Amino acid sequence: MQGKNKVVVLHPEGSQVVTLDLSIQLSEPASNGLPPSSSVTGTTAPSQPKRVSTVVVKSMAREEKEVASKTLDRIRLLFAPPRSSRNNSKRITKEQIFADCPTVRAFCRSSDLARVAEADSSLAAPGAKSAVLPSLSEAAPYTELNPVLPNSVFWKHAQVLCVNETNVRVLYNVPTITSLTSPGIPYVGLPLACADVSLLFASKERVCYEWCVLSEASASSRSPTHGDATFRVVGTAPTFTPTSDLQGKAMMLRVSLDPATGLWTEMRLPGVVRQLPPPVSRWQETVTDVNYPAFRVVTYNILYDDFCTSKNSKAKIYPFASDEVLDLENRKVRIVQELLAYHADLVCLQECGRDVFQGYFLPVMRACGYDGVYCNKSGSVREGCGFLFRESRFHLVESASVPLNFQTLSSMFPDLAGRVGACPELKEALSTVTTIGARVVLRETNSDKEVVVGNTHLFYHANACHVRILQAYMLLHWLHEASLIPPGGDAVASPSSSFADHAPPRRPVVMCGDFNCTHPTGAYRLLTTGQVEANHPSWDKGKLFWWGCARLLGYEAENLGELLDRDAVLPQTRVARKSPTQQQKSPAETAKPTTTKLADVPVEASNETQGQEESARREYGERVITKVFHEALYGPQMHLQDAYQRTDLSLPWTNFTLTFREVIDYIFFSEDSLEVLRTVPIPPEAELAENFALPNKKYPSDHIALVADLAFTT
Repeated sequence: MQGKNKVVVLHPEGSQVVTLDLSIQLSEPASNGLPPSSSVTGTTAPSQPKRVSTVVVKSMAREEKEVASKTLDRIRLLFAPPRSSRNNSKRITKEQIFADCPTVRAFCRSSDLARVAEADSSLAAPGAKSAVLPSLSEAAPYTELNPVLPNSVFWKHAQVLCVNETNVRVLYNVPTITSLTSPGIPYVGLPLACADVSLLFASKERVCYEWCVLSEASASSRSPTHGDATFRVVGTAPTFTPTSDLQGKAMMLRVSLDPATGLWTEMRLPGVVRQLPPPVSRWQETVTDVNYPAFRVVTYNILYDDFCTSKNSKAKIYPFASDEVLDLENRKVRIVQELLAYHADLVCLQECGRDVFQGYFLPVMRACGYDGVYCNKSGSVREGCGFLFRESRFHLVESASVPLNFQTLSSMFPDLAGRVGACPELKEALSTVTTIGARVVLRETNSDKEVVVGNTHLFYHANACHVRILQAYMLLHWLHEASLIPPGGDAVASPSSSFADHAPPRRPVVMCGDFNCTHPTGAYRLLTTGQVEANHPSWDKGKLFWWGCARLLGYEAENLGELLDRDAVLPQTRVARKSPTQQQKSPAETAKPTTTKLADVPVEASNETQGQEESARREYGERVITKVFHEALYGPQMHLQDAYQRTDLSLPWTNFTLTFREVIDYIFFSEDSLEVLRTVPIPPEAELAENFALPNKKYPSDHIALVADLAFTT
């Protein structure tokens, strides 16, 4: 065996493909290297002309039922000498091509072959004799394998591949790294994590890592290989945090299951080590952690990548944002940088892509002391709700999710579902939505108190207020069920876990999310008061909504020039601000006017008019909804309070786009067992509107993260 010559054969159980990874360097032909060649016909392969060494690095995928001789011929062709330019036009026969190719045969140790001979006597090639392979460092005799065997059998027994005089070890179903996910662009101070190493026949605990800094010469090469790259190993842990002295350097990640074999899978990281984007002033509010009984909560709709990078979204919703601003590779780094700056103990994410959560957020945050849970929506889209929690403060007890749709309503409240089902448009909408409620139960490490944390992103359509009421109703009951401590349960309840002495003990509840409802709506009233009246104006939205009616979000292309003129007055700058006196009124009593536009689609507000109905029909087409659902609903007595309503009545918005600016994101908490100590003010409007709307270079989403310090009451 010479150098690093190897053939790795992979044939996992159930696979119909046999994969061969070849790394072969041919030596100069010699006269006496191998036993006489034998084949099915008993002919001897022609002698090979002397020529320079040839290196082949190749991966082959072959059908398992194909005869091995075809695979061996394909390997021979890899070493075919190039044809001269003057002979390119001449026809050449198959025999002539193979005459210039080396012989390729496979051998098995004779003693191993004898043990399986009874089961299959055709393993050995016809007329094959046992012989010692001279270049191997062992004296055991080998026998040539029969090339008419199918690949699935042939390569299972192959131990040495003989290419002319070069003997190459064959490794079958050895622990193998099949793919590697890039850790992303390296930044000073931000952990790099090898998120996804795909393995065969091995566990991730066996993976060895090398984080390397490339030399200037290697860095200038587009794709340095293992043999050519000059590098310095700077880390051997699964994660690595670049330091300032590495700024401007190119990096490479190498992973191996056994460094002694010399087999490494390498990946050059994109770009060079760079500085993180500069911080924003808001982060100065959270430079330190909080301690028990306090804990810091963040809720953040981080804007799903597919929702902002499609052609239509770029043209109509985010025409002001550059590709650099919308690029997920840049946004995900800024999101993690922002989350770490908040020093949060608990984070709830919405519009969180499954792949970016599992492949980036979770590995990087784990390197910073967090763990997490992801819950995908019930549809085919790969986005949902994510939880991150600091392991020094919370341990996961359980996690769950539930679709907030008609099927769940029928299961939880069959009588109510029957009445909702009498309204065809409402039933269809509830049957089609992909919204979920997600929850985790966490145990606080200092006190062993458990807290139920809910997370959701309710249905978005401006005229679907009635849908959101029913979704909020299901979510409240579902979270309340999880908050109840069963008799004999080991959860520690807060001493003031209920206002009534006869109420069962409950865990504290924190509920976060993008609820897509403003303060005057029925969903918000249900969430904060536990009830919504049958005559609440939000039910009347059922006259304006059916599944498939246009959303009409954004601006038409011909209006963008005027819209993005810096001297133009944008319609959203006329958003009505909420005064503290207005906020103290009941949502049912407050009719908050707004001039914010959803491309002339009526926004969520309680001042519905007949004109809106007629306008909607003109926009959407004629469709008369004859039966609209109206019913008083009463949620469980969870005593939920809006953290920002307790601390910042002037909060103007949490969603800041070209066409819509309102408060629709919330942090709710059960006031009988938790209290709010403070909330972090949102950034000034000047920062949010630097480039008309969000996202921009400072803020990676069109929503603003809400941050609240809560505390267990004692």
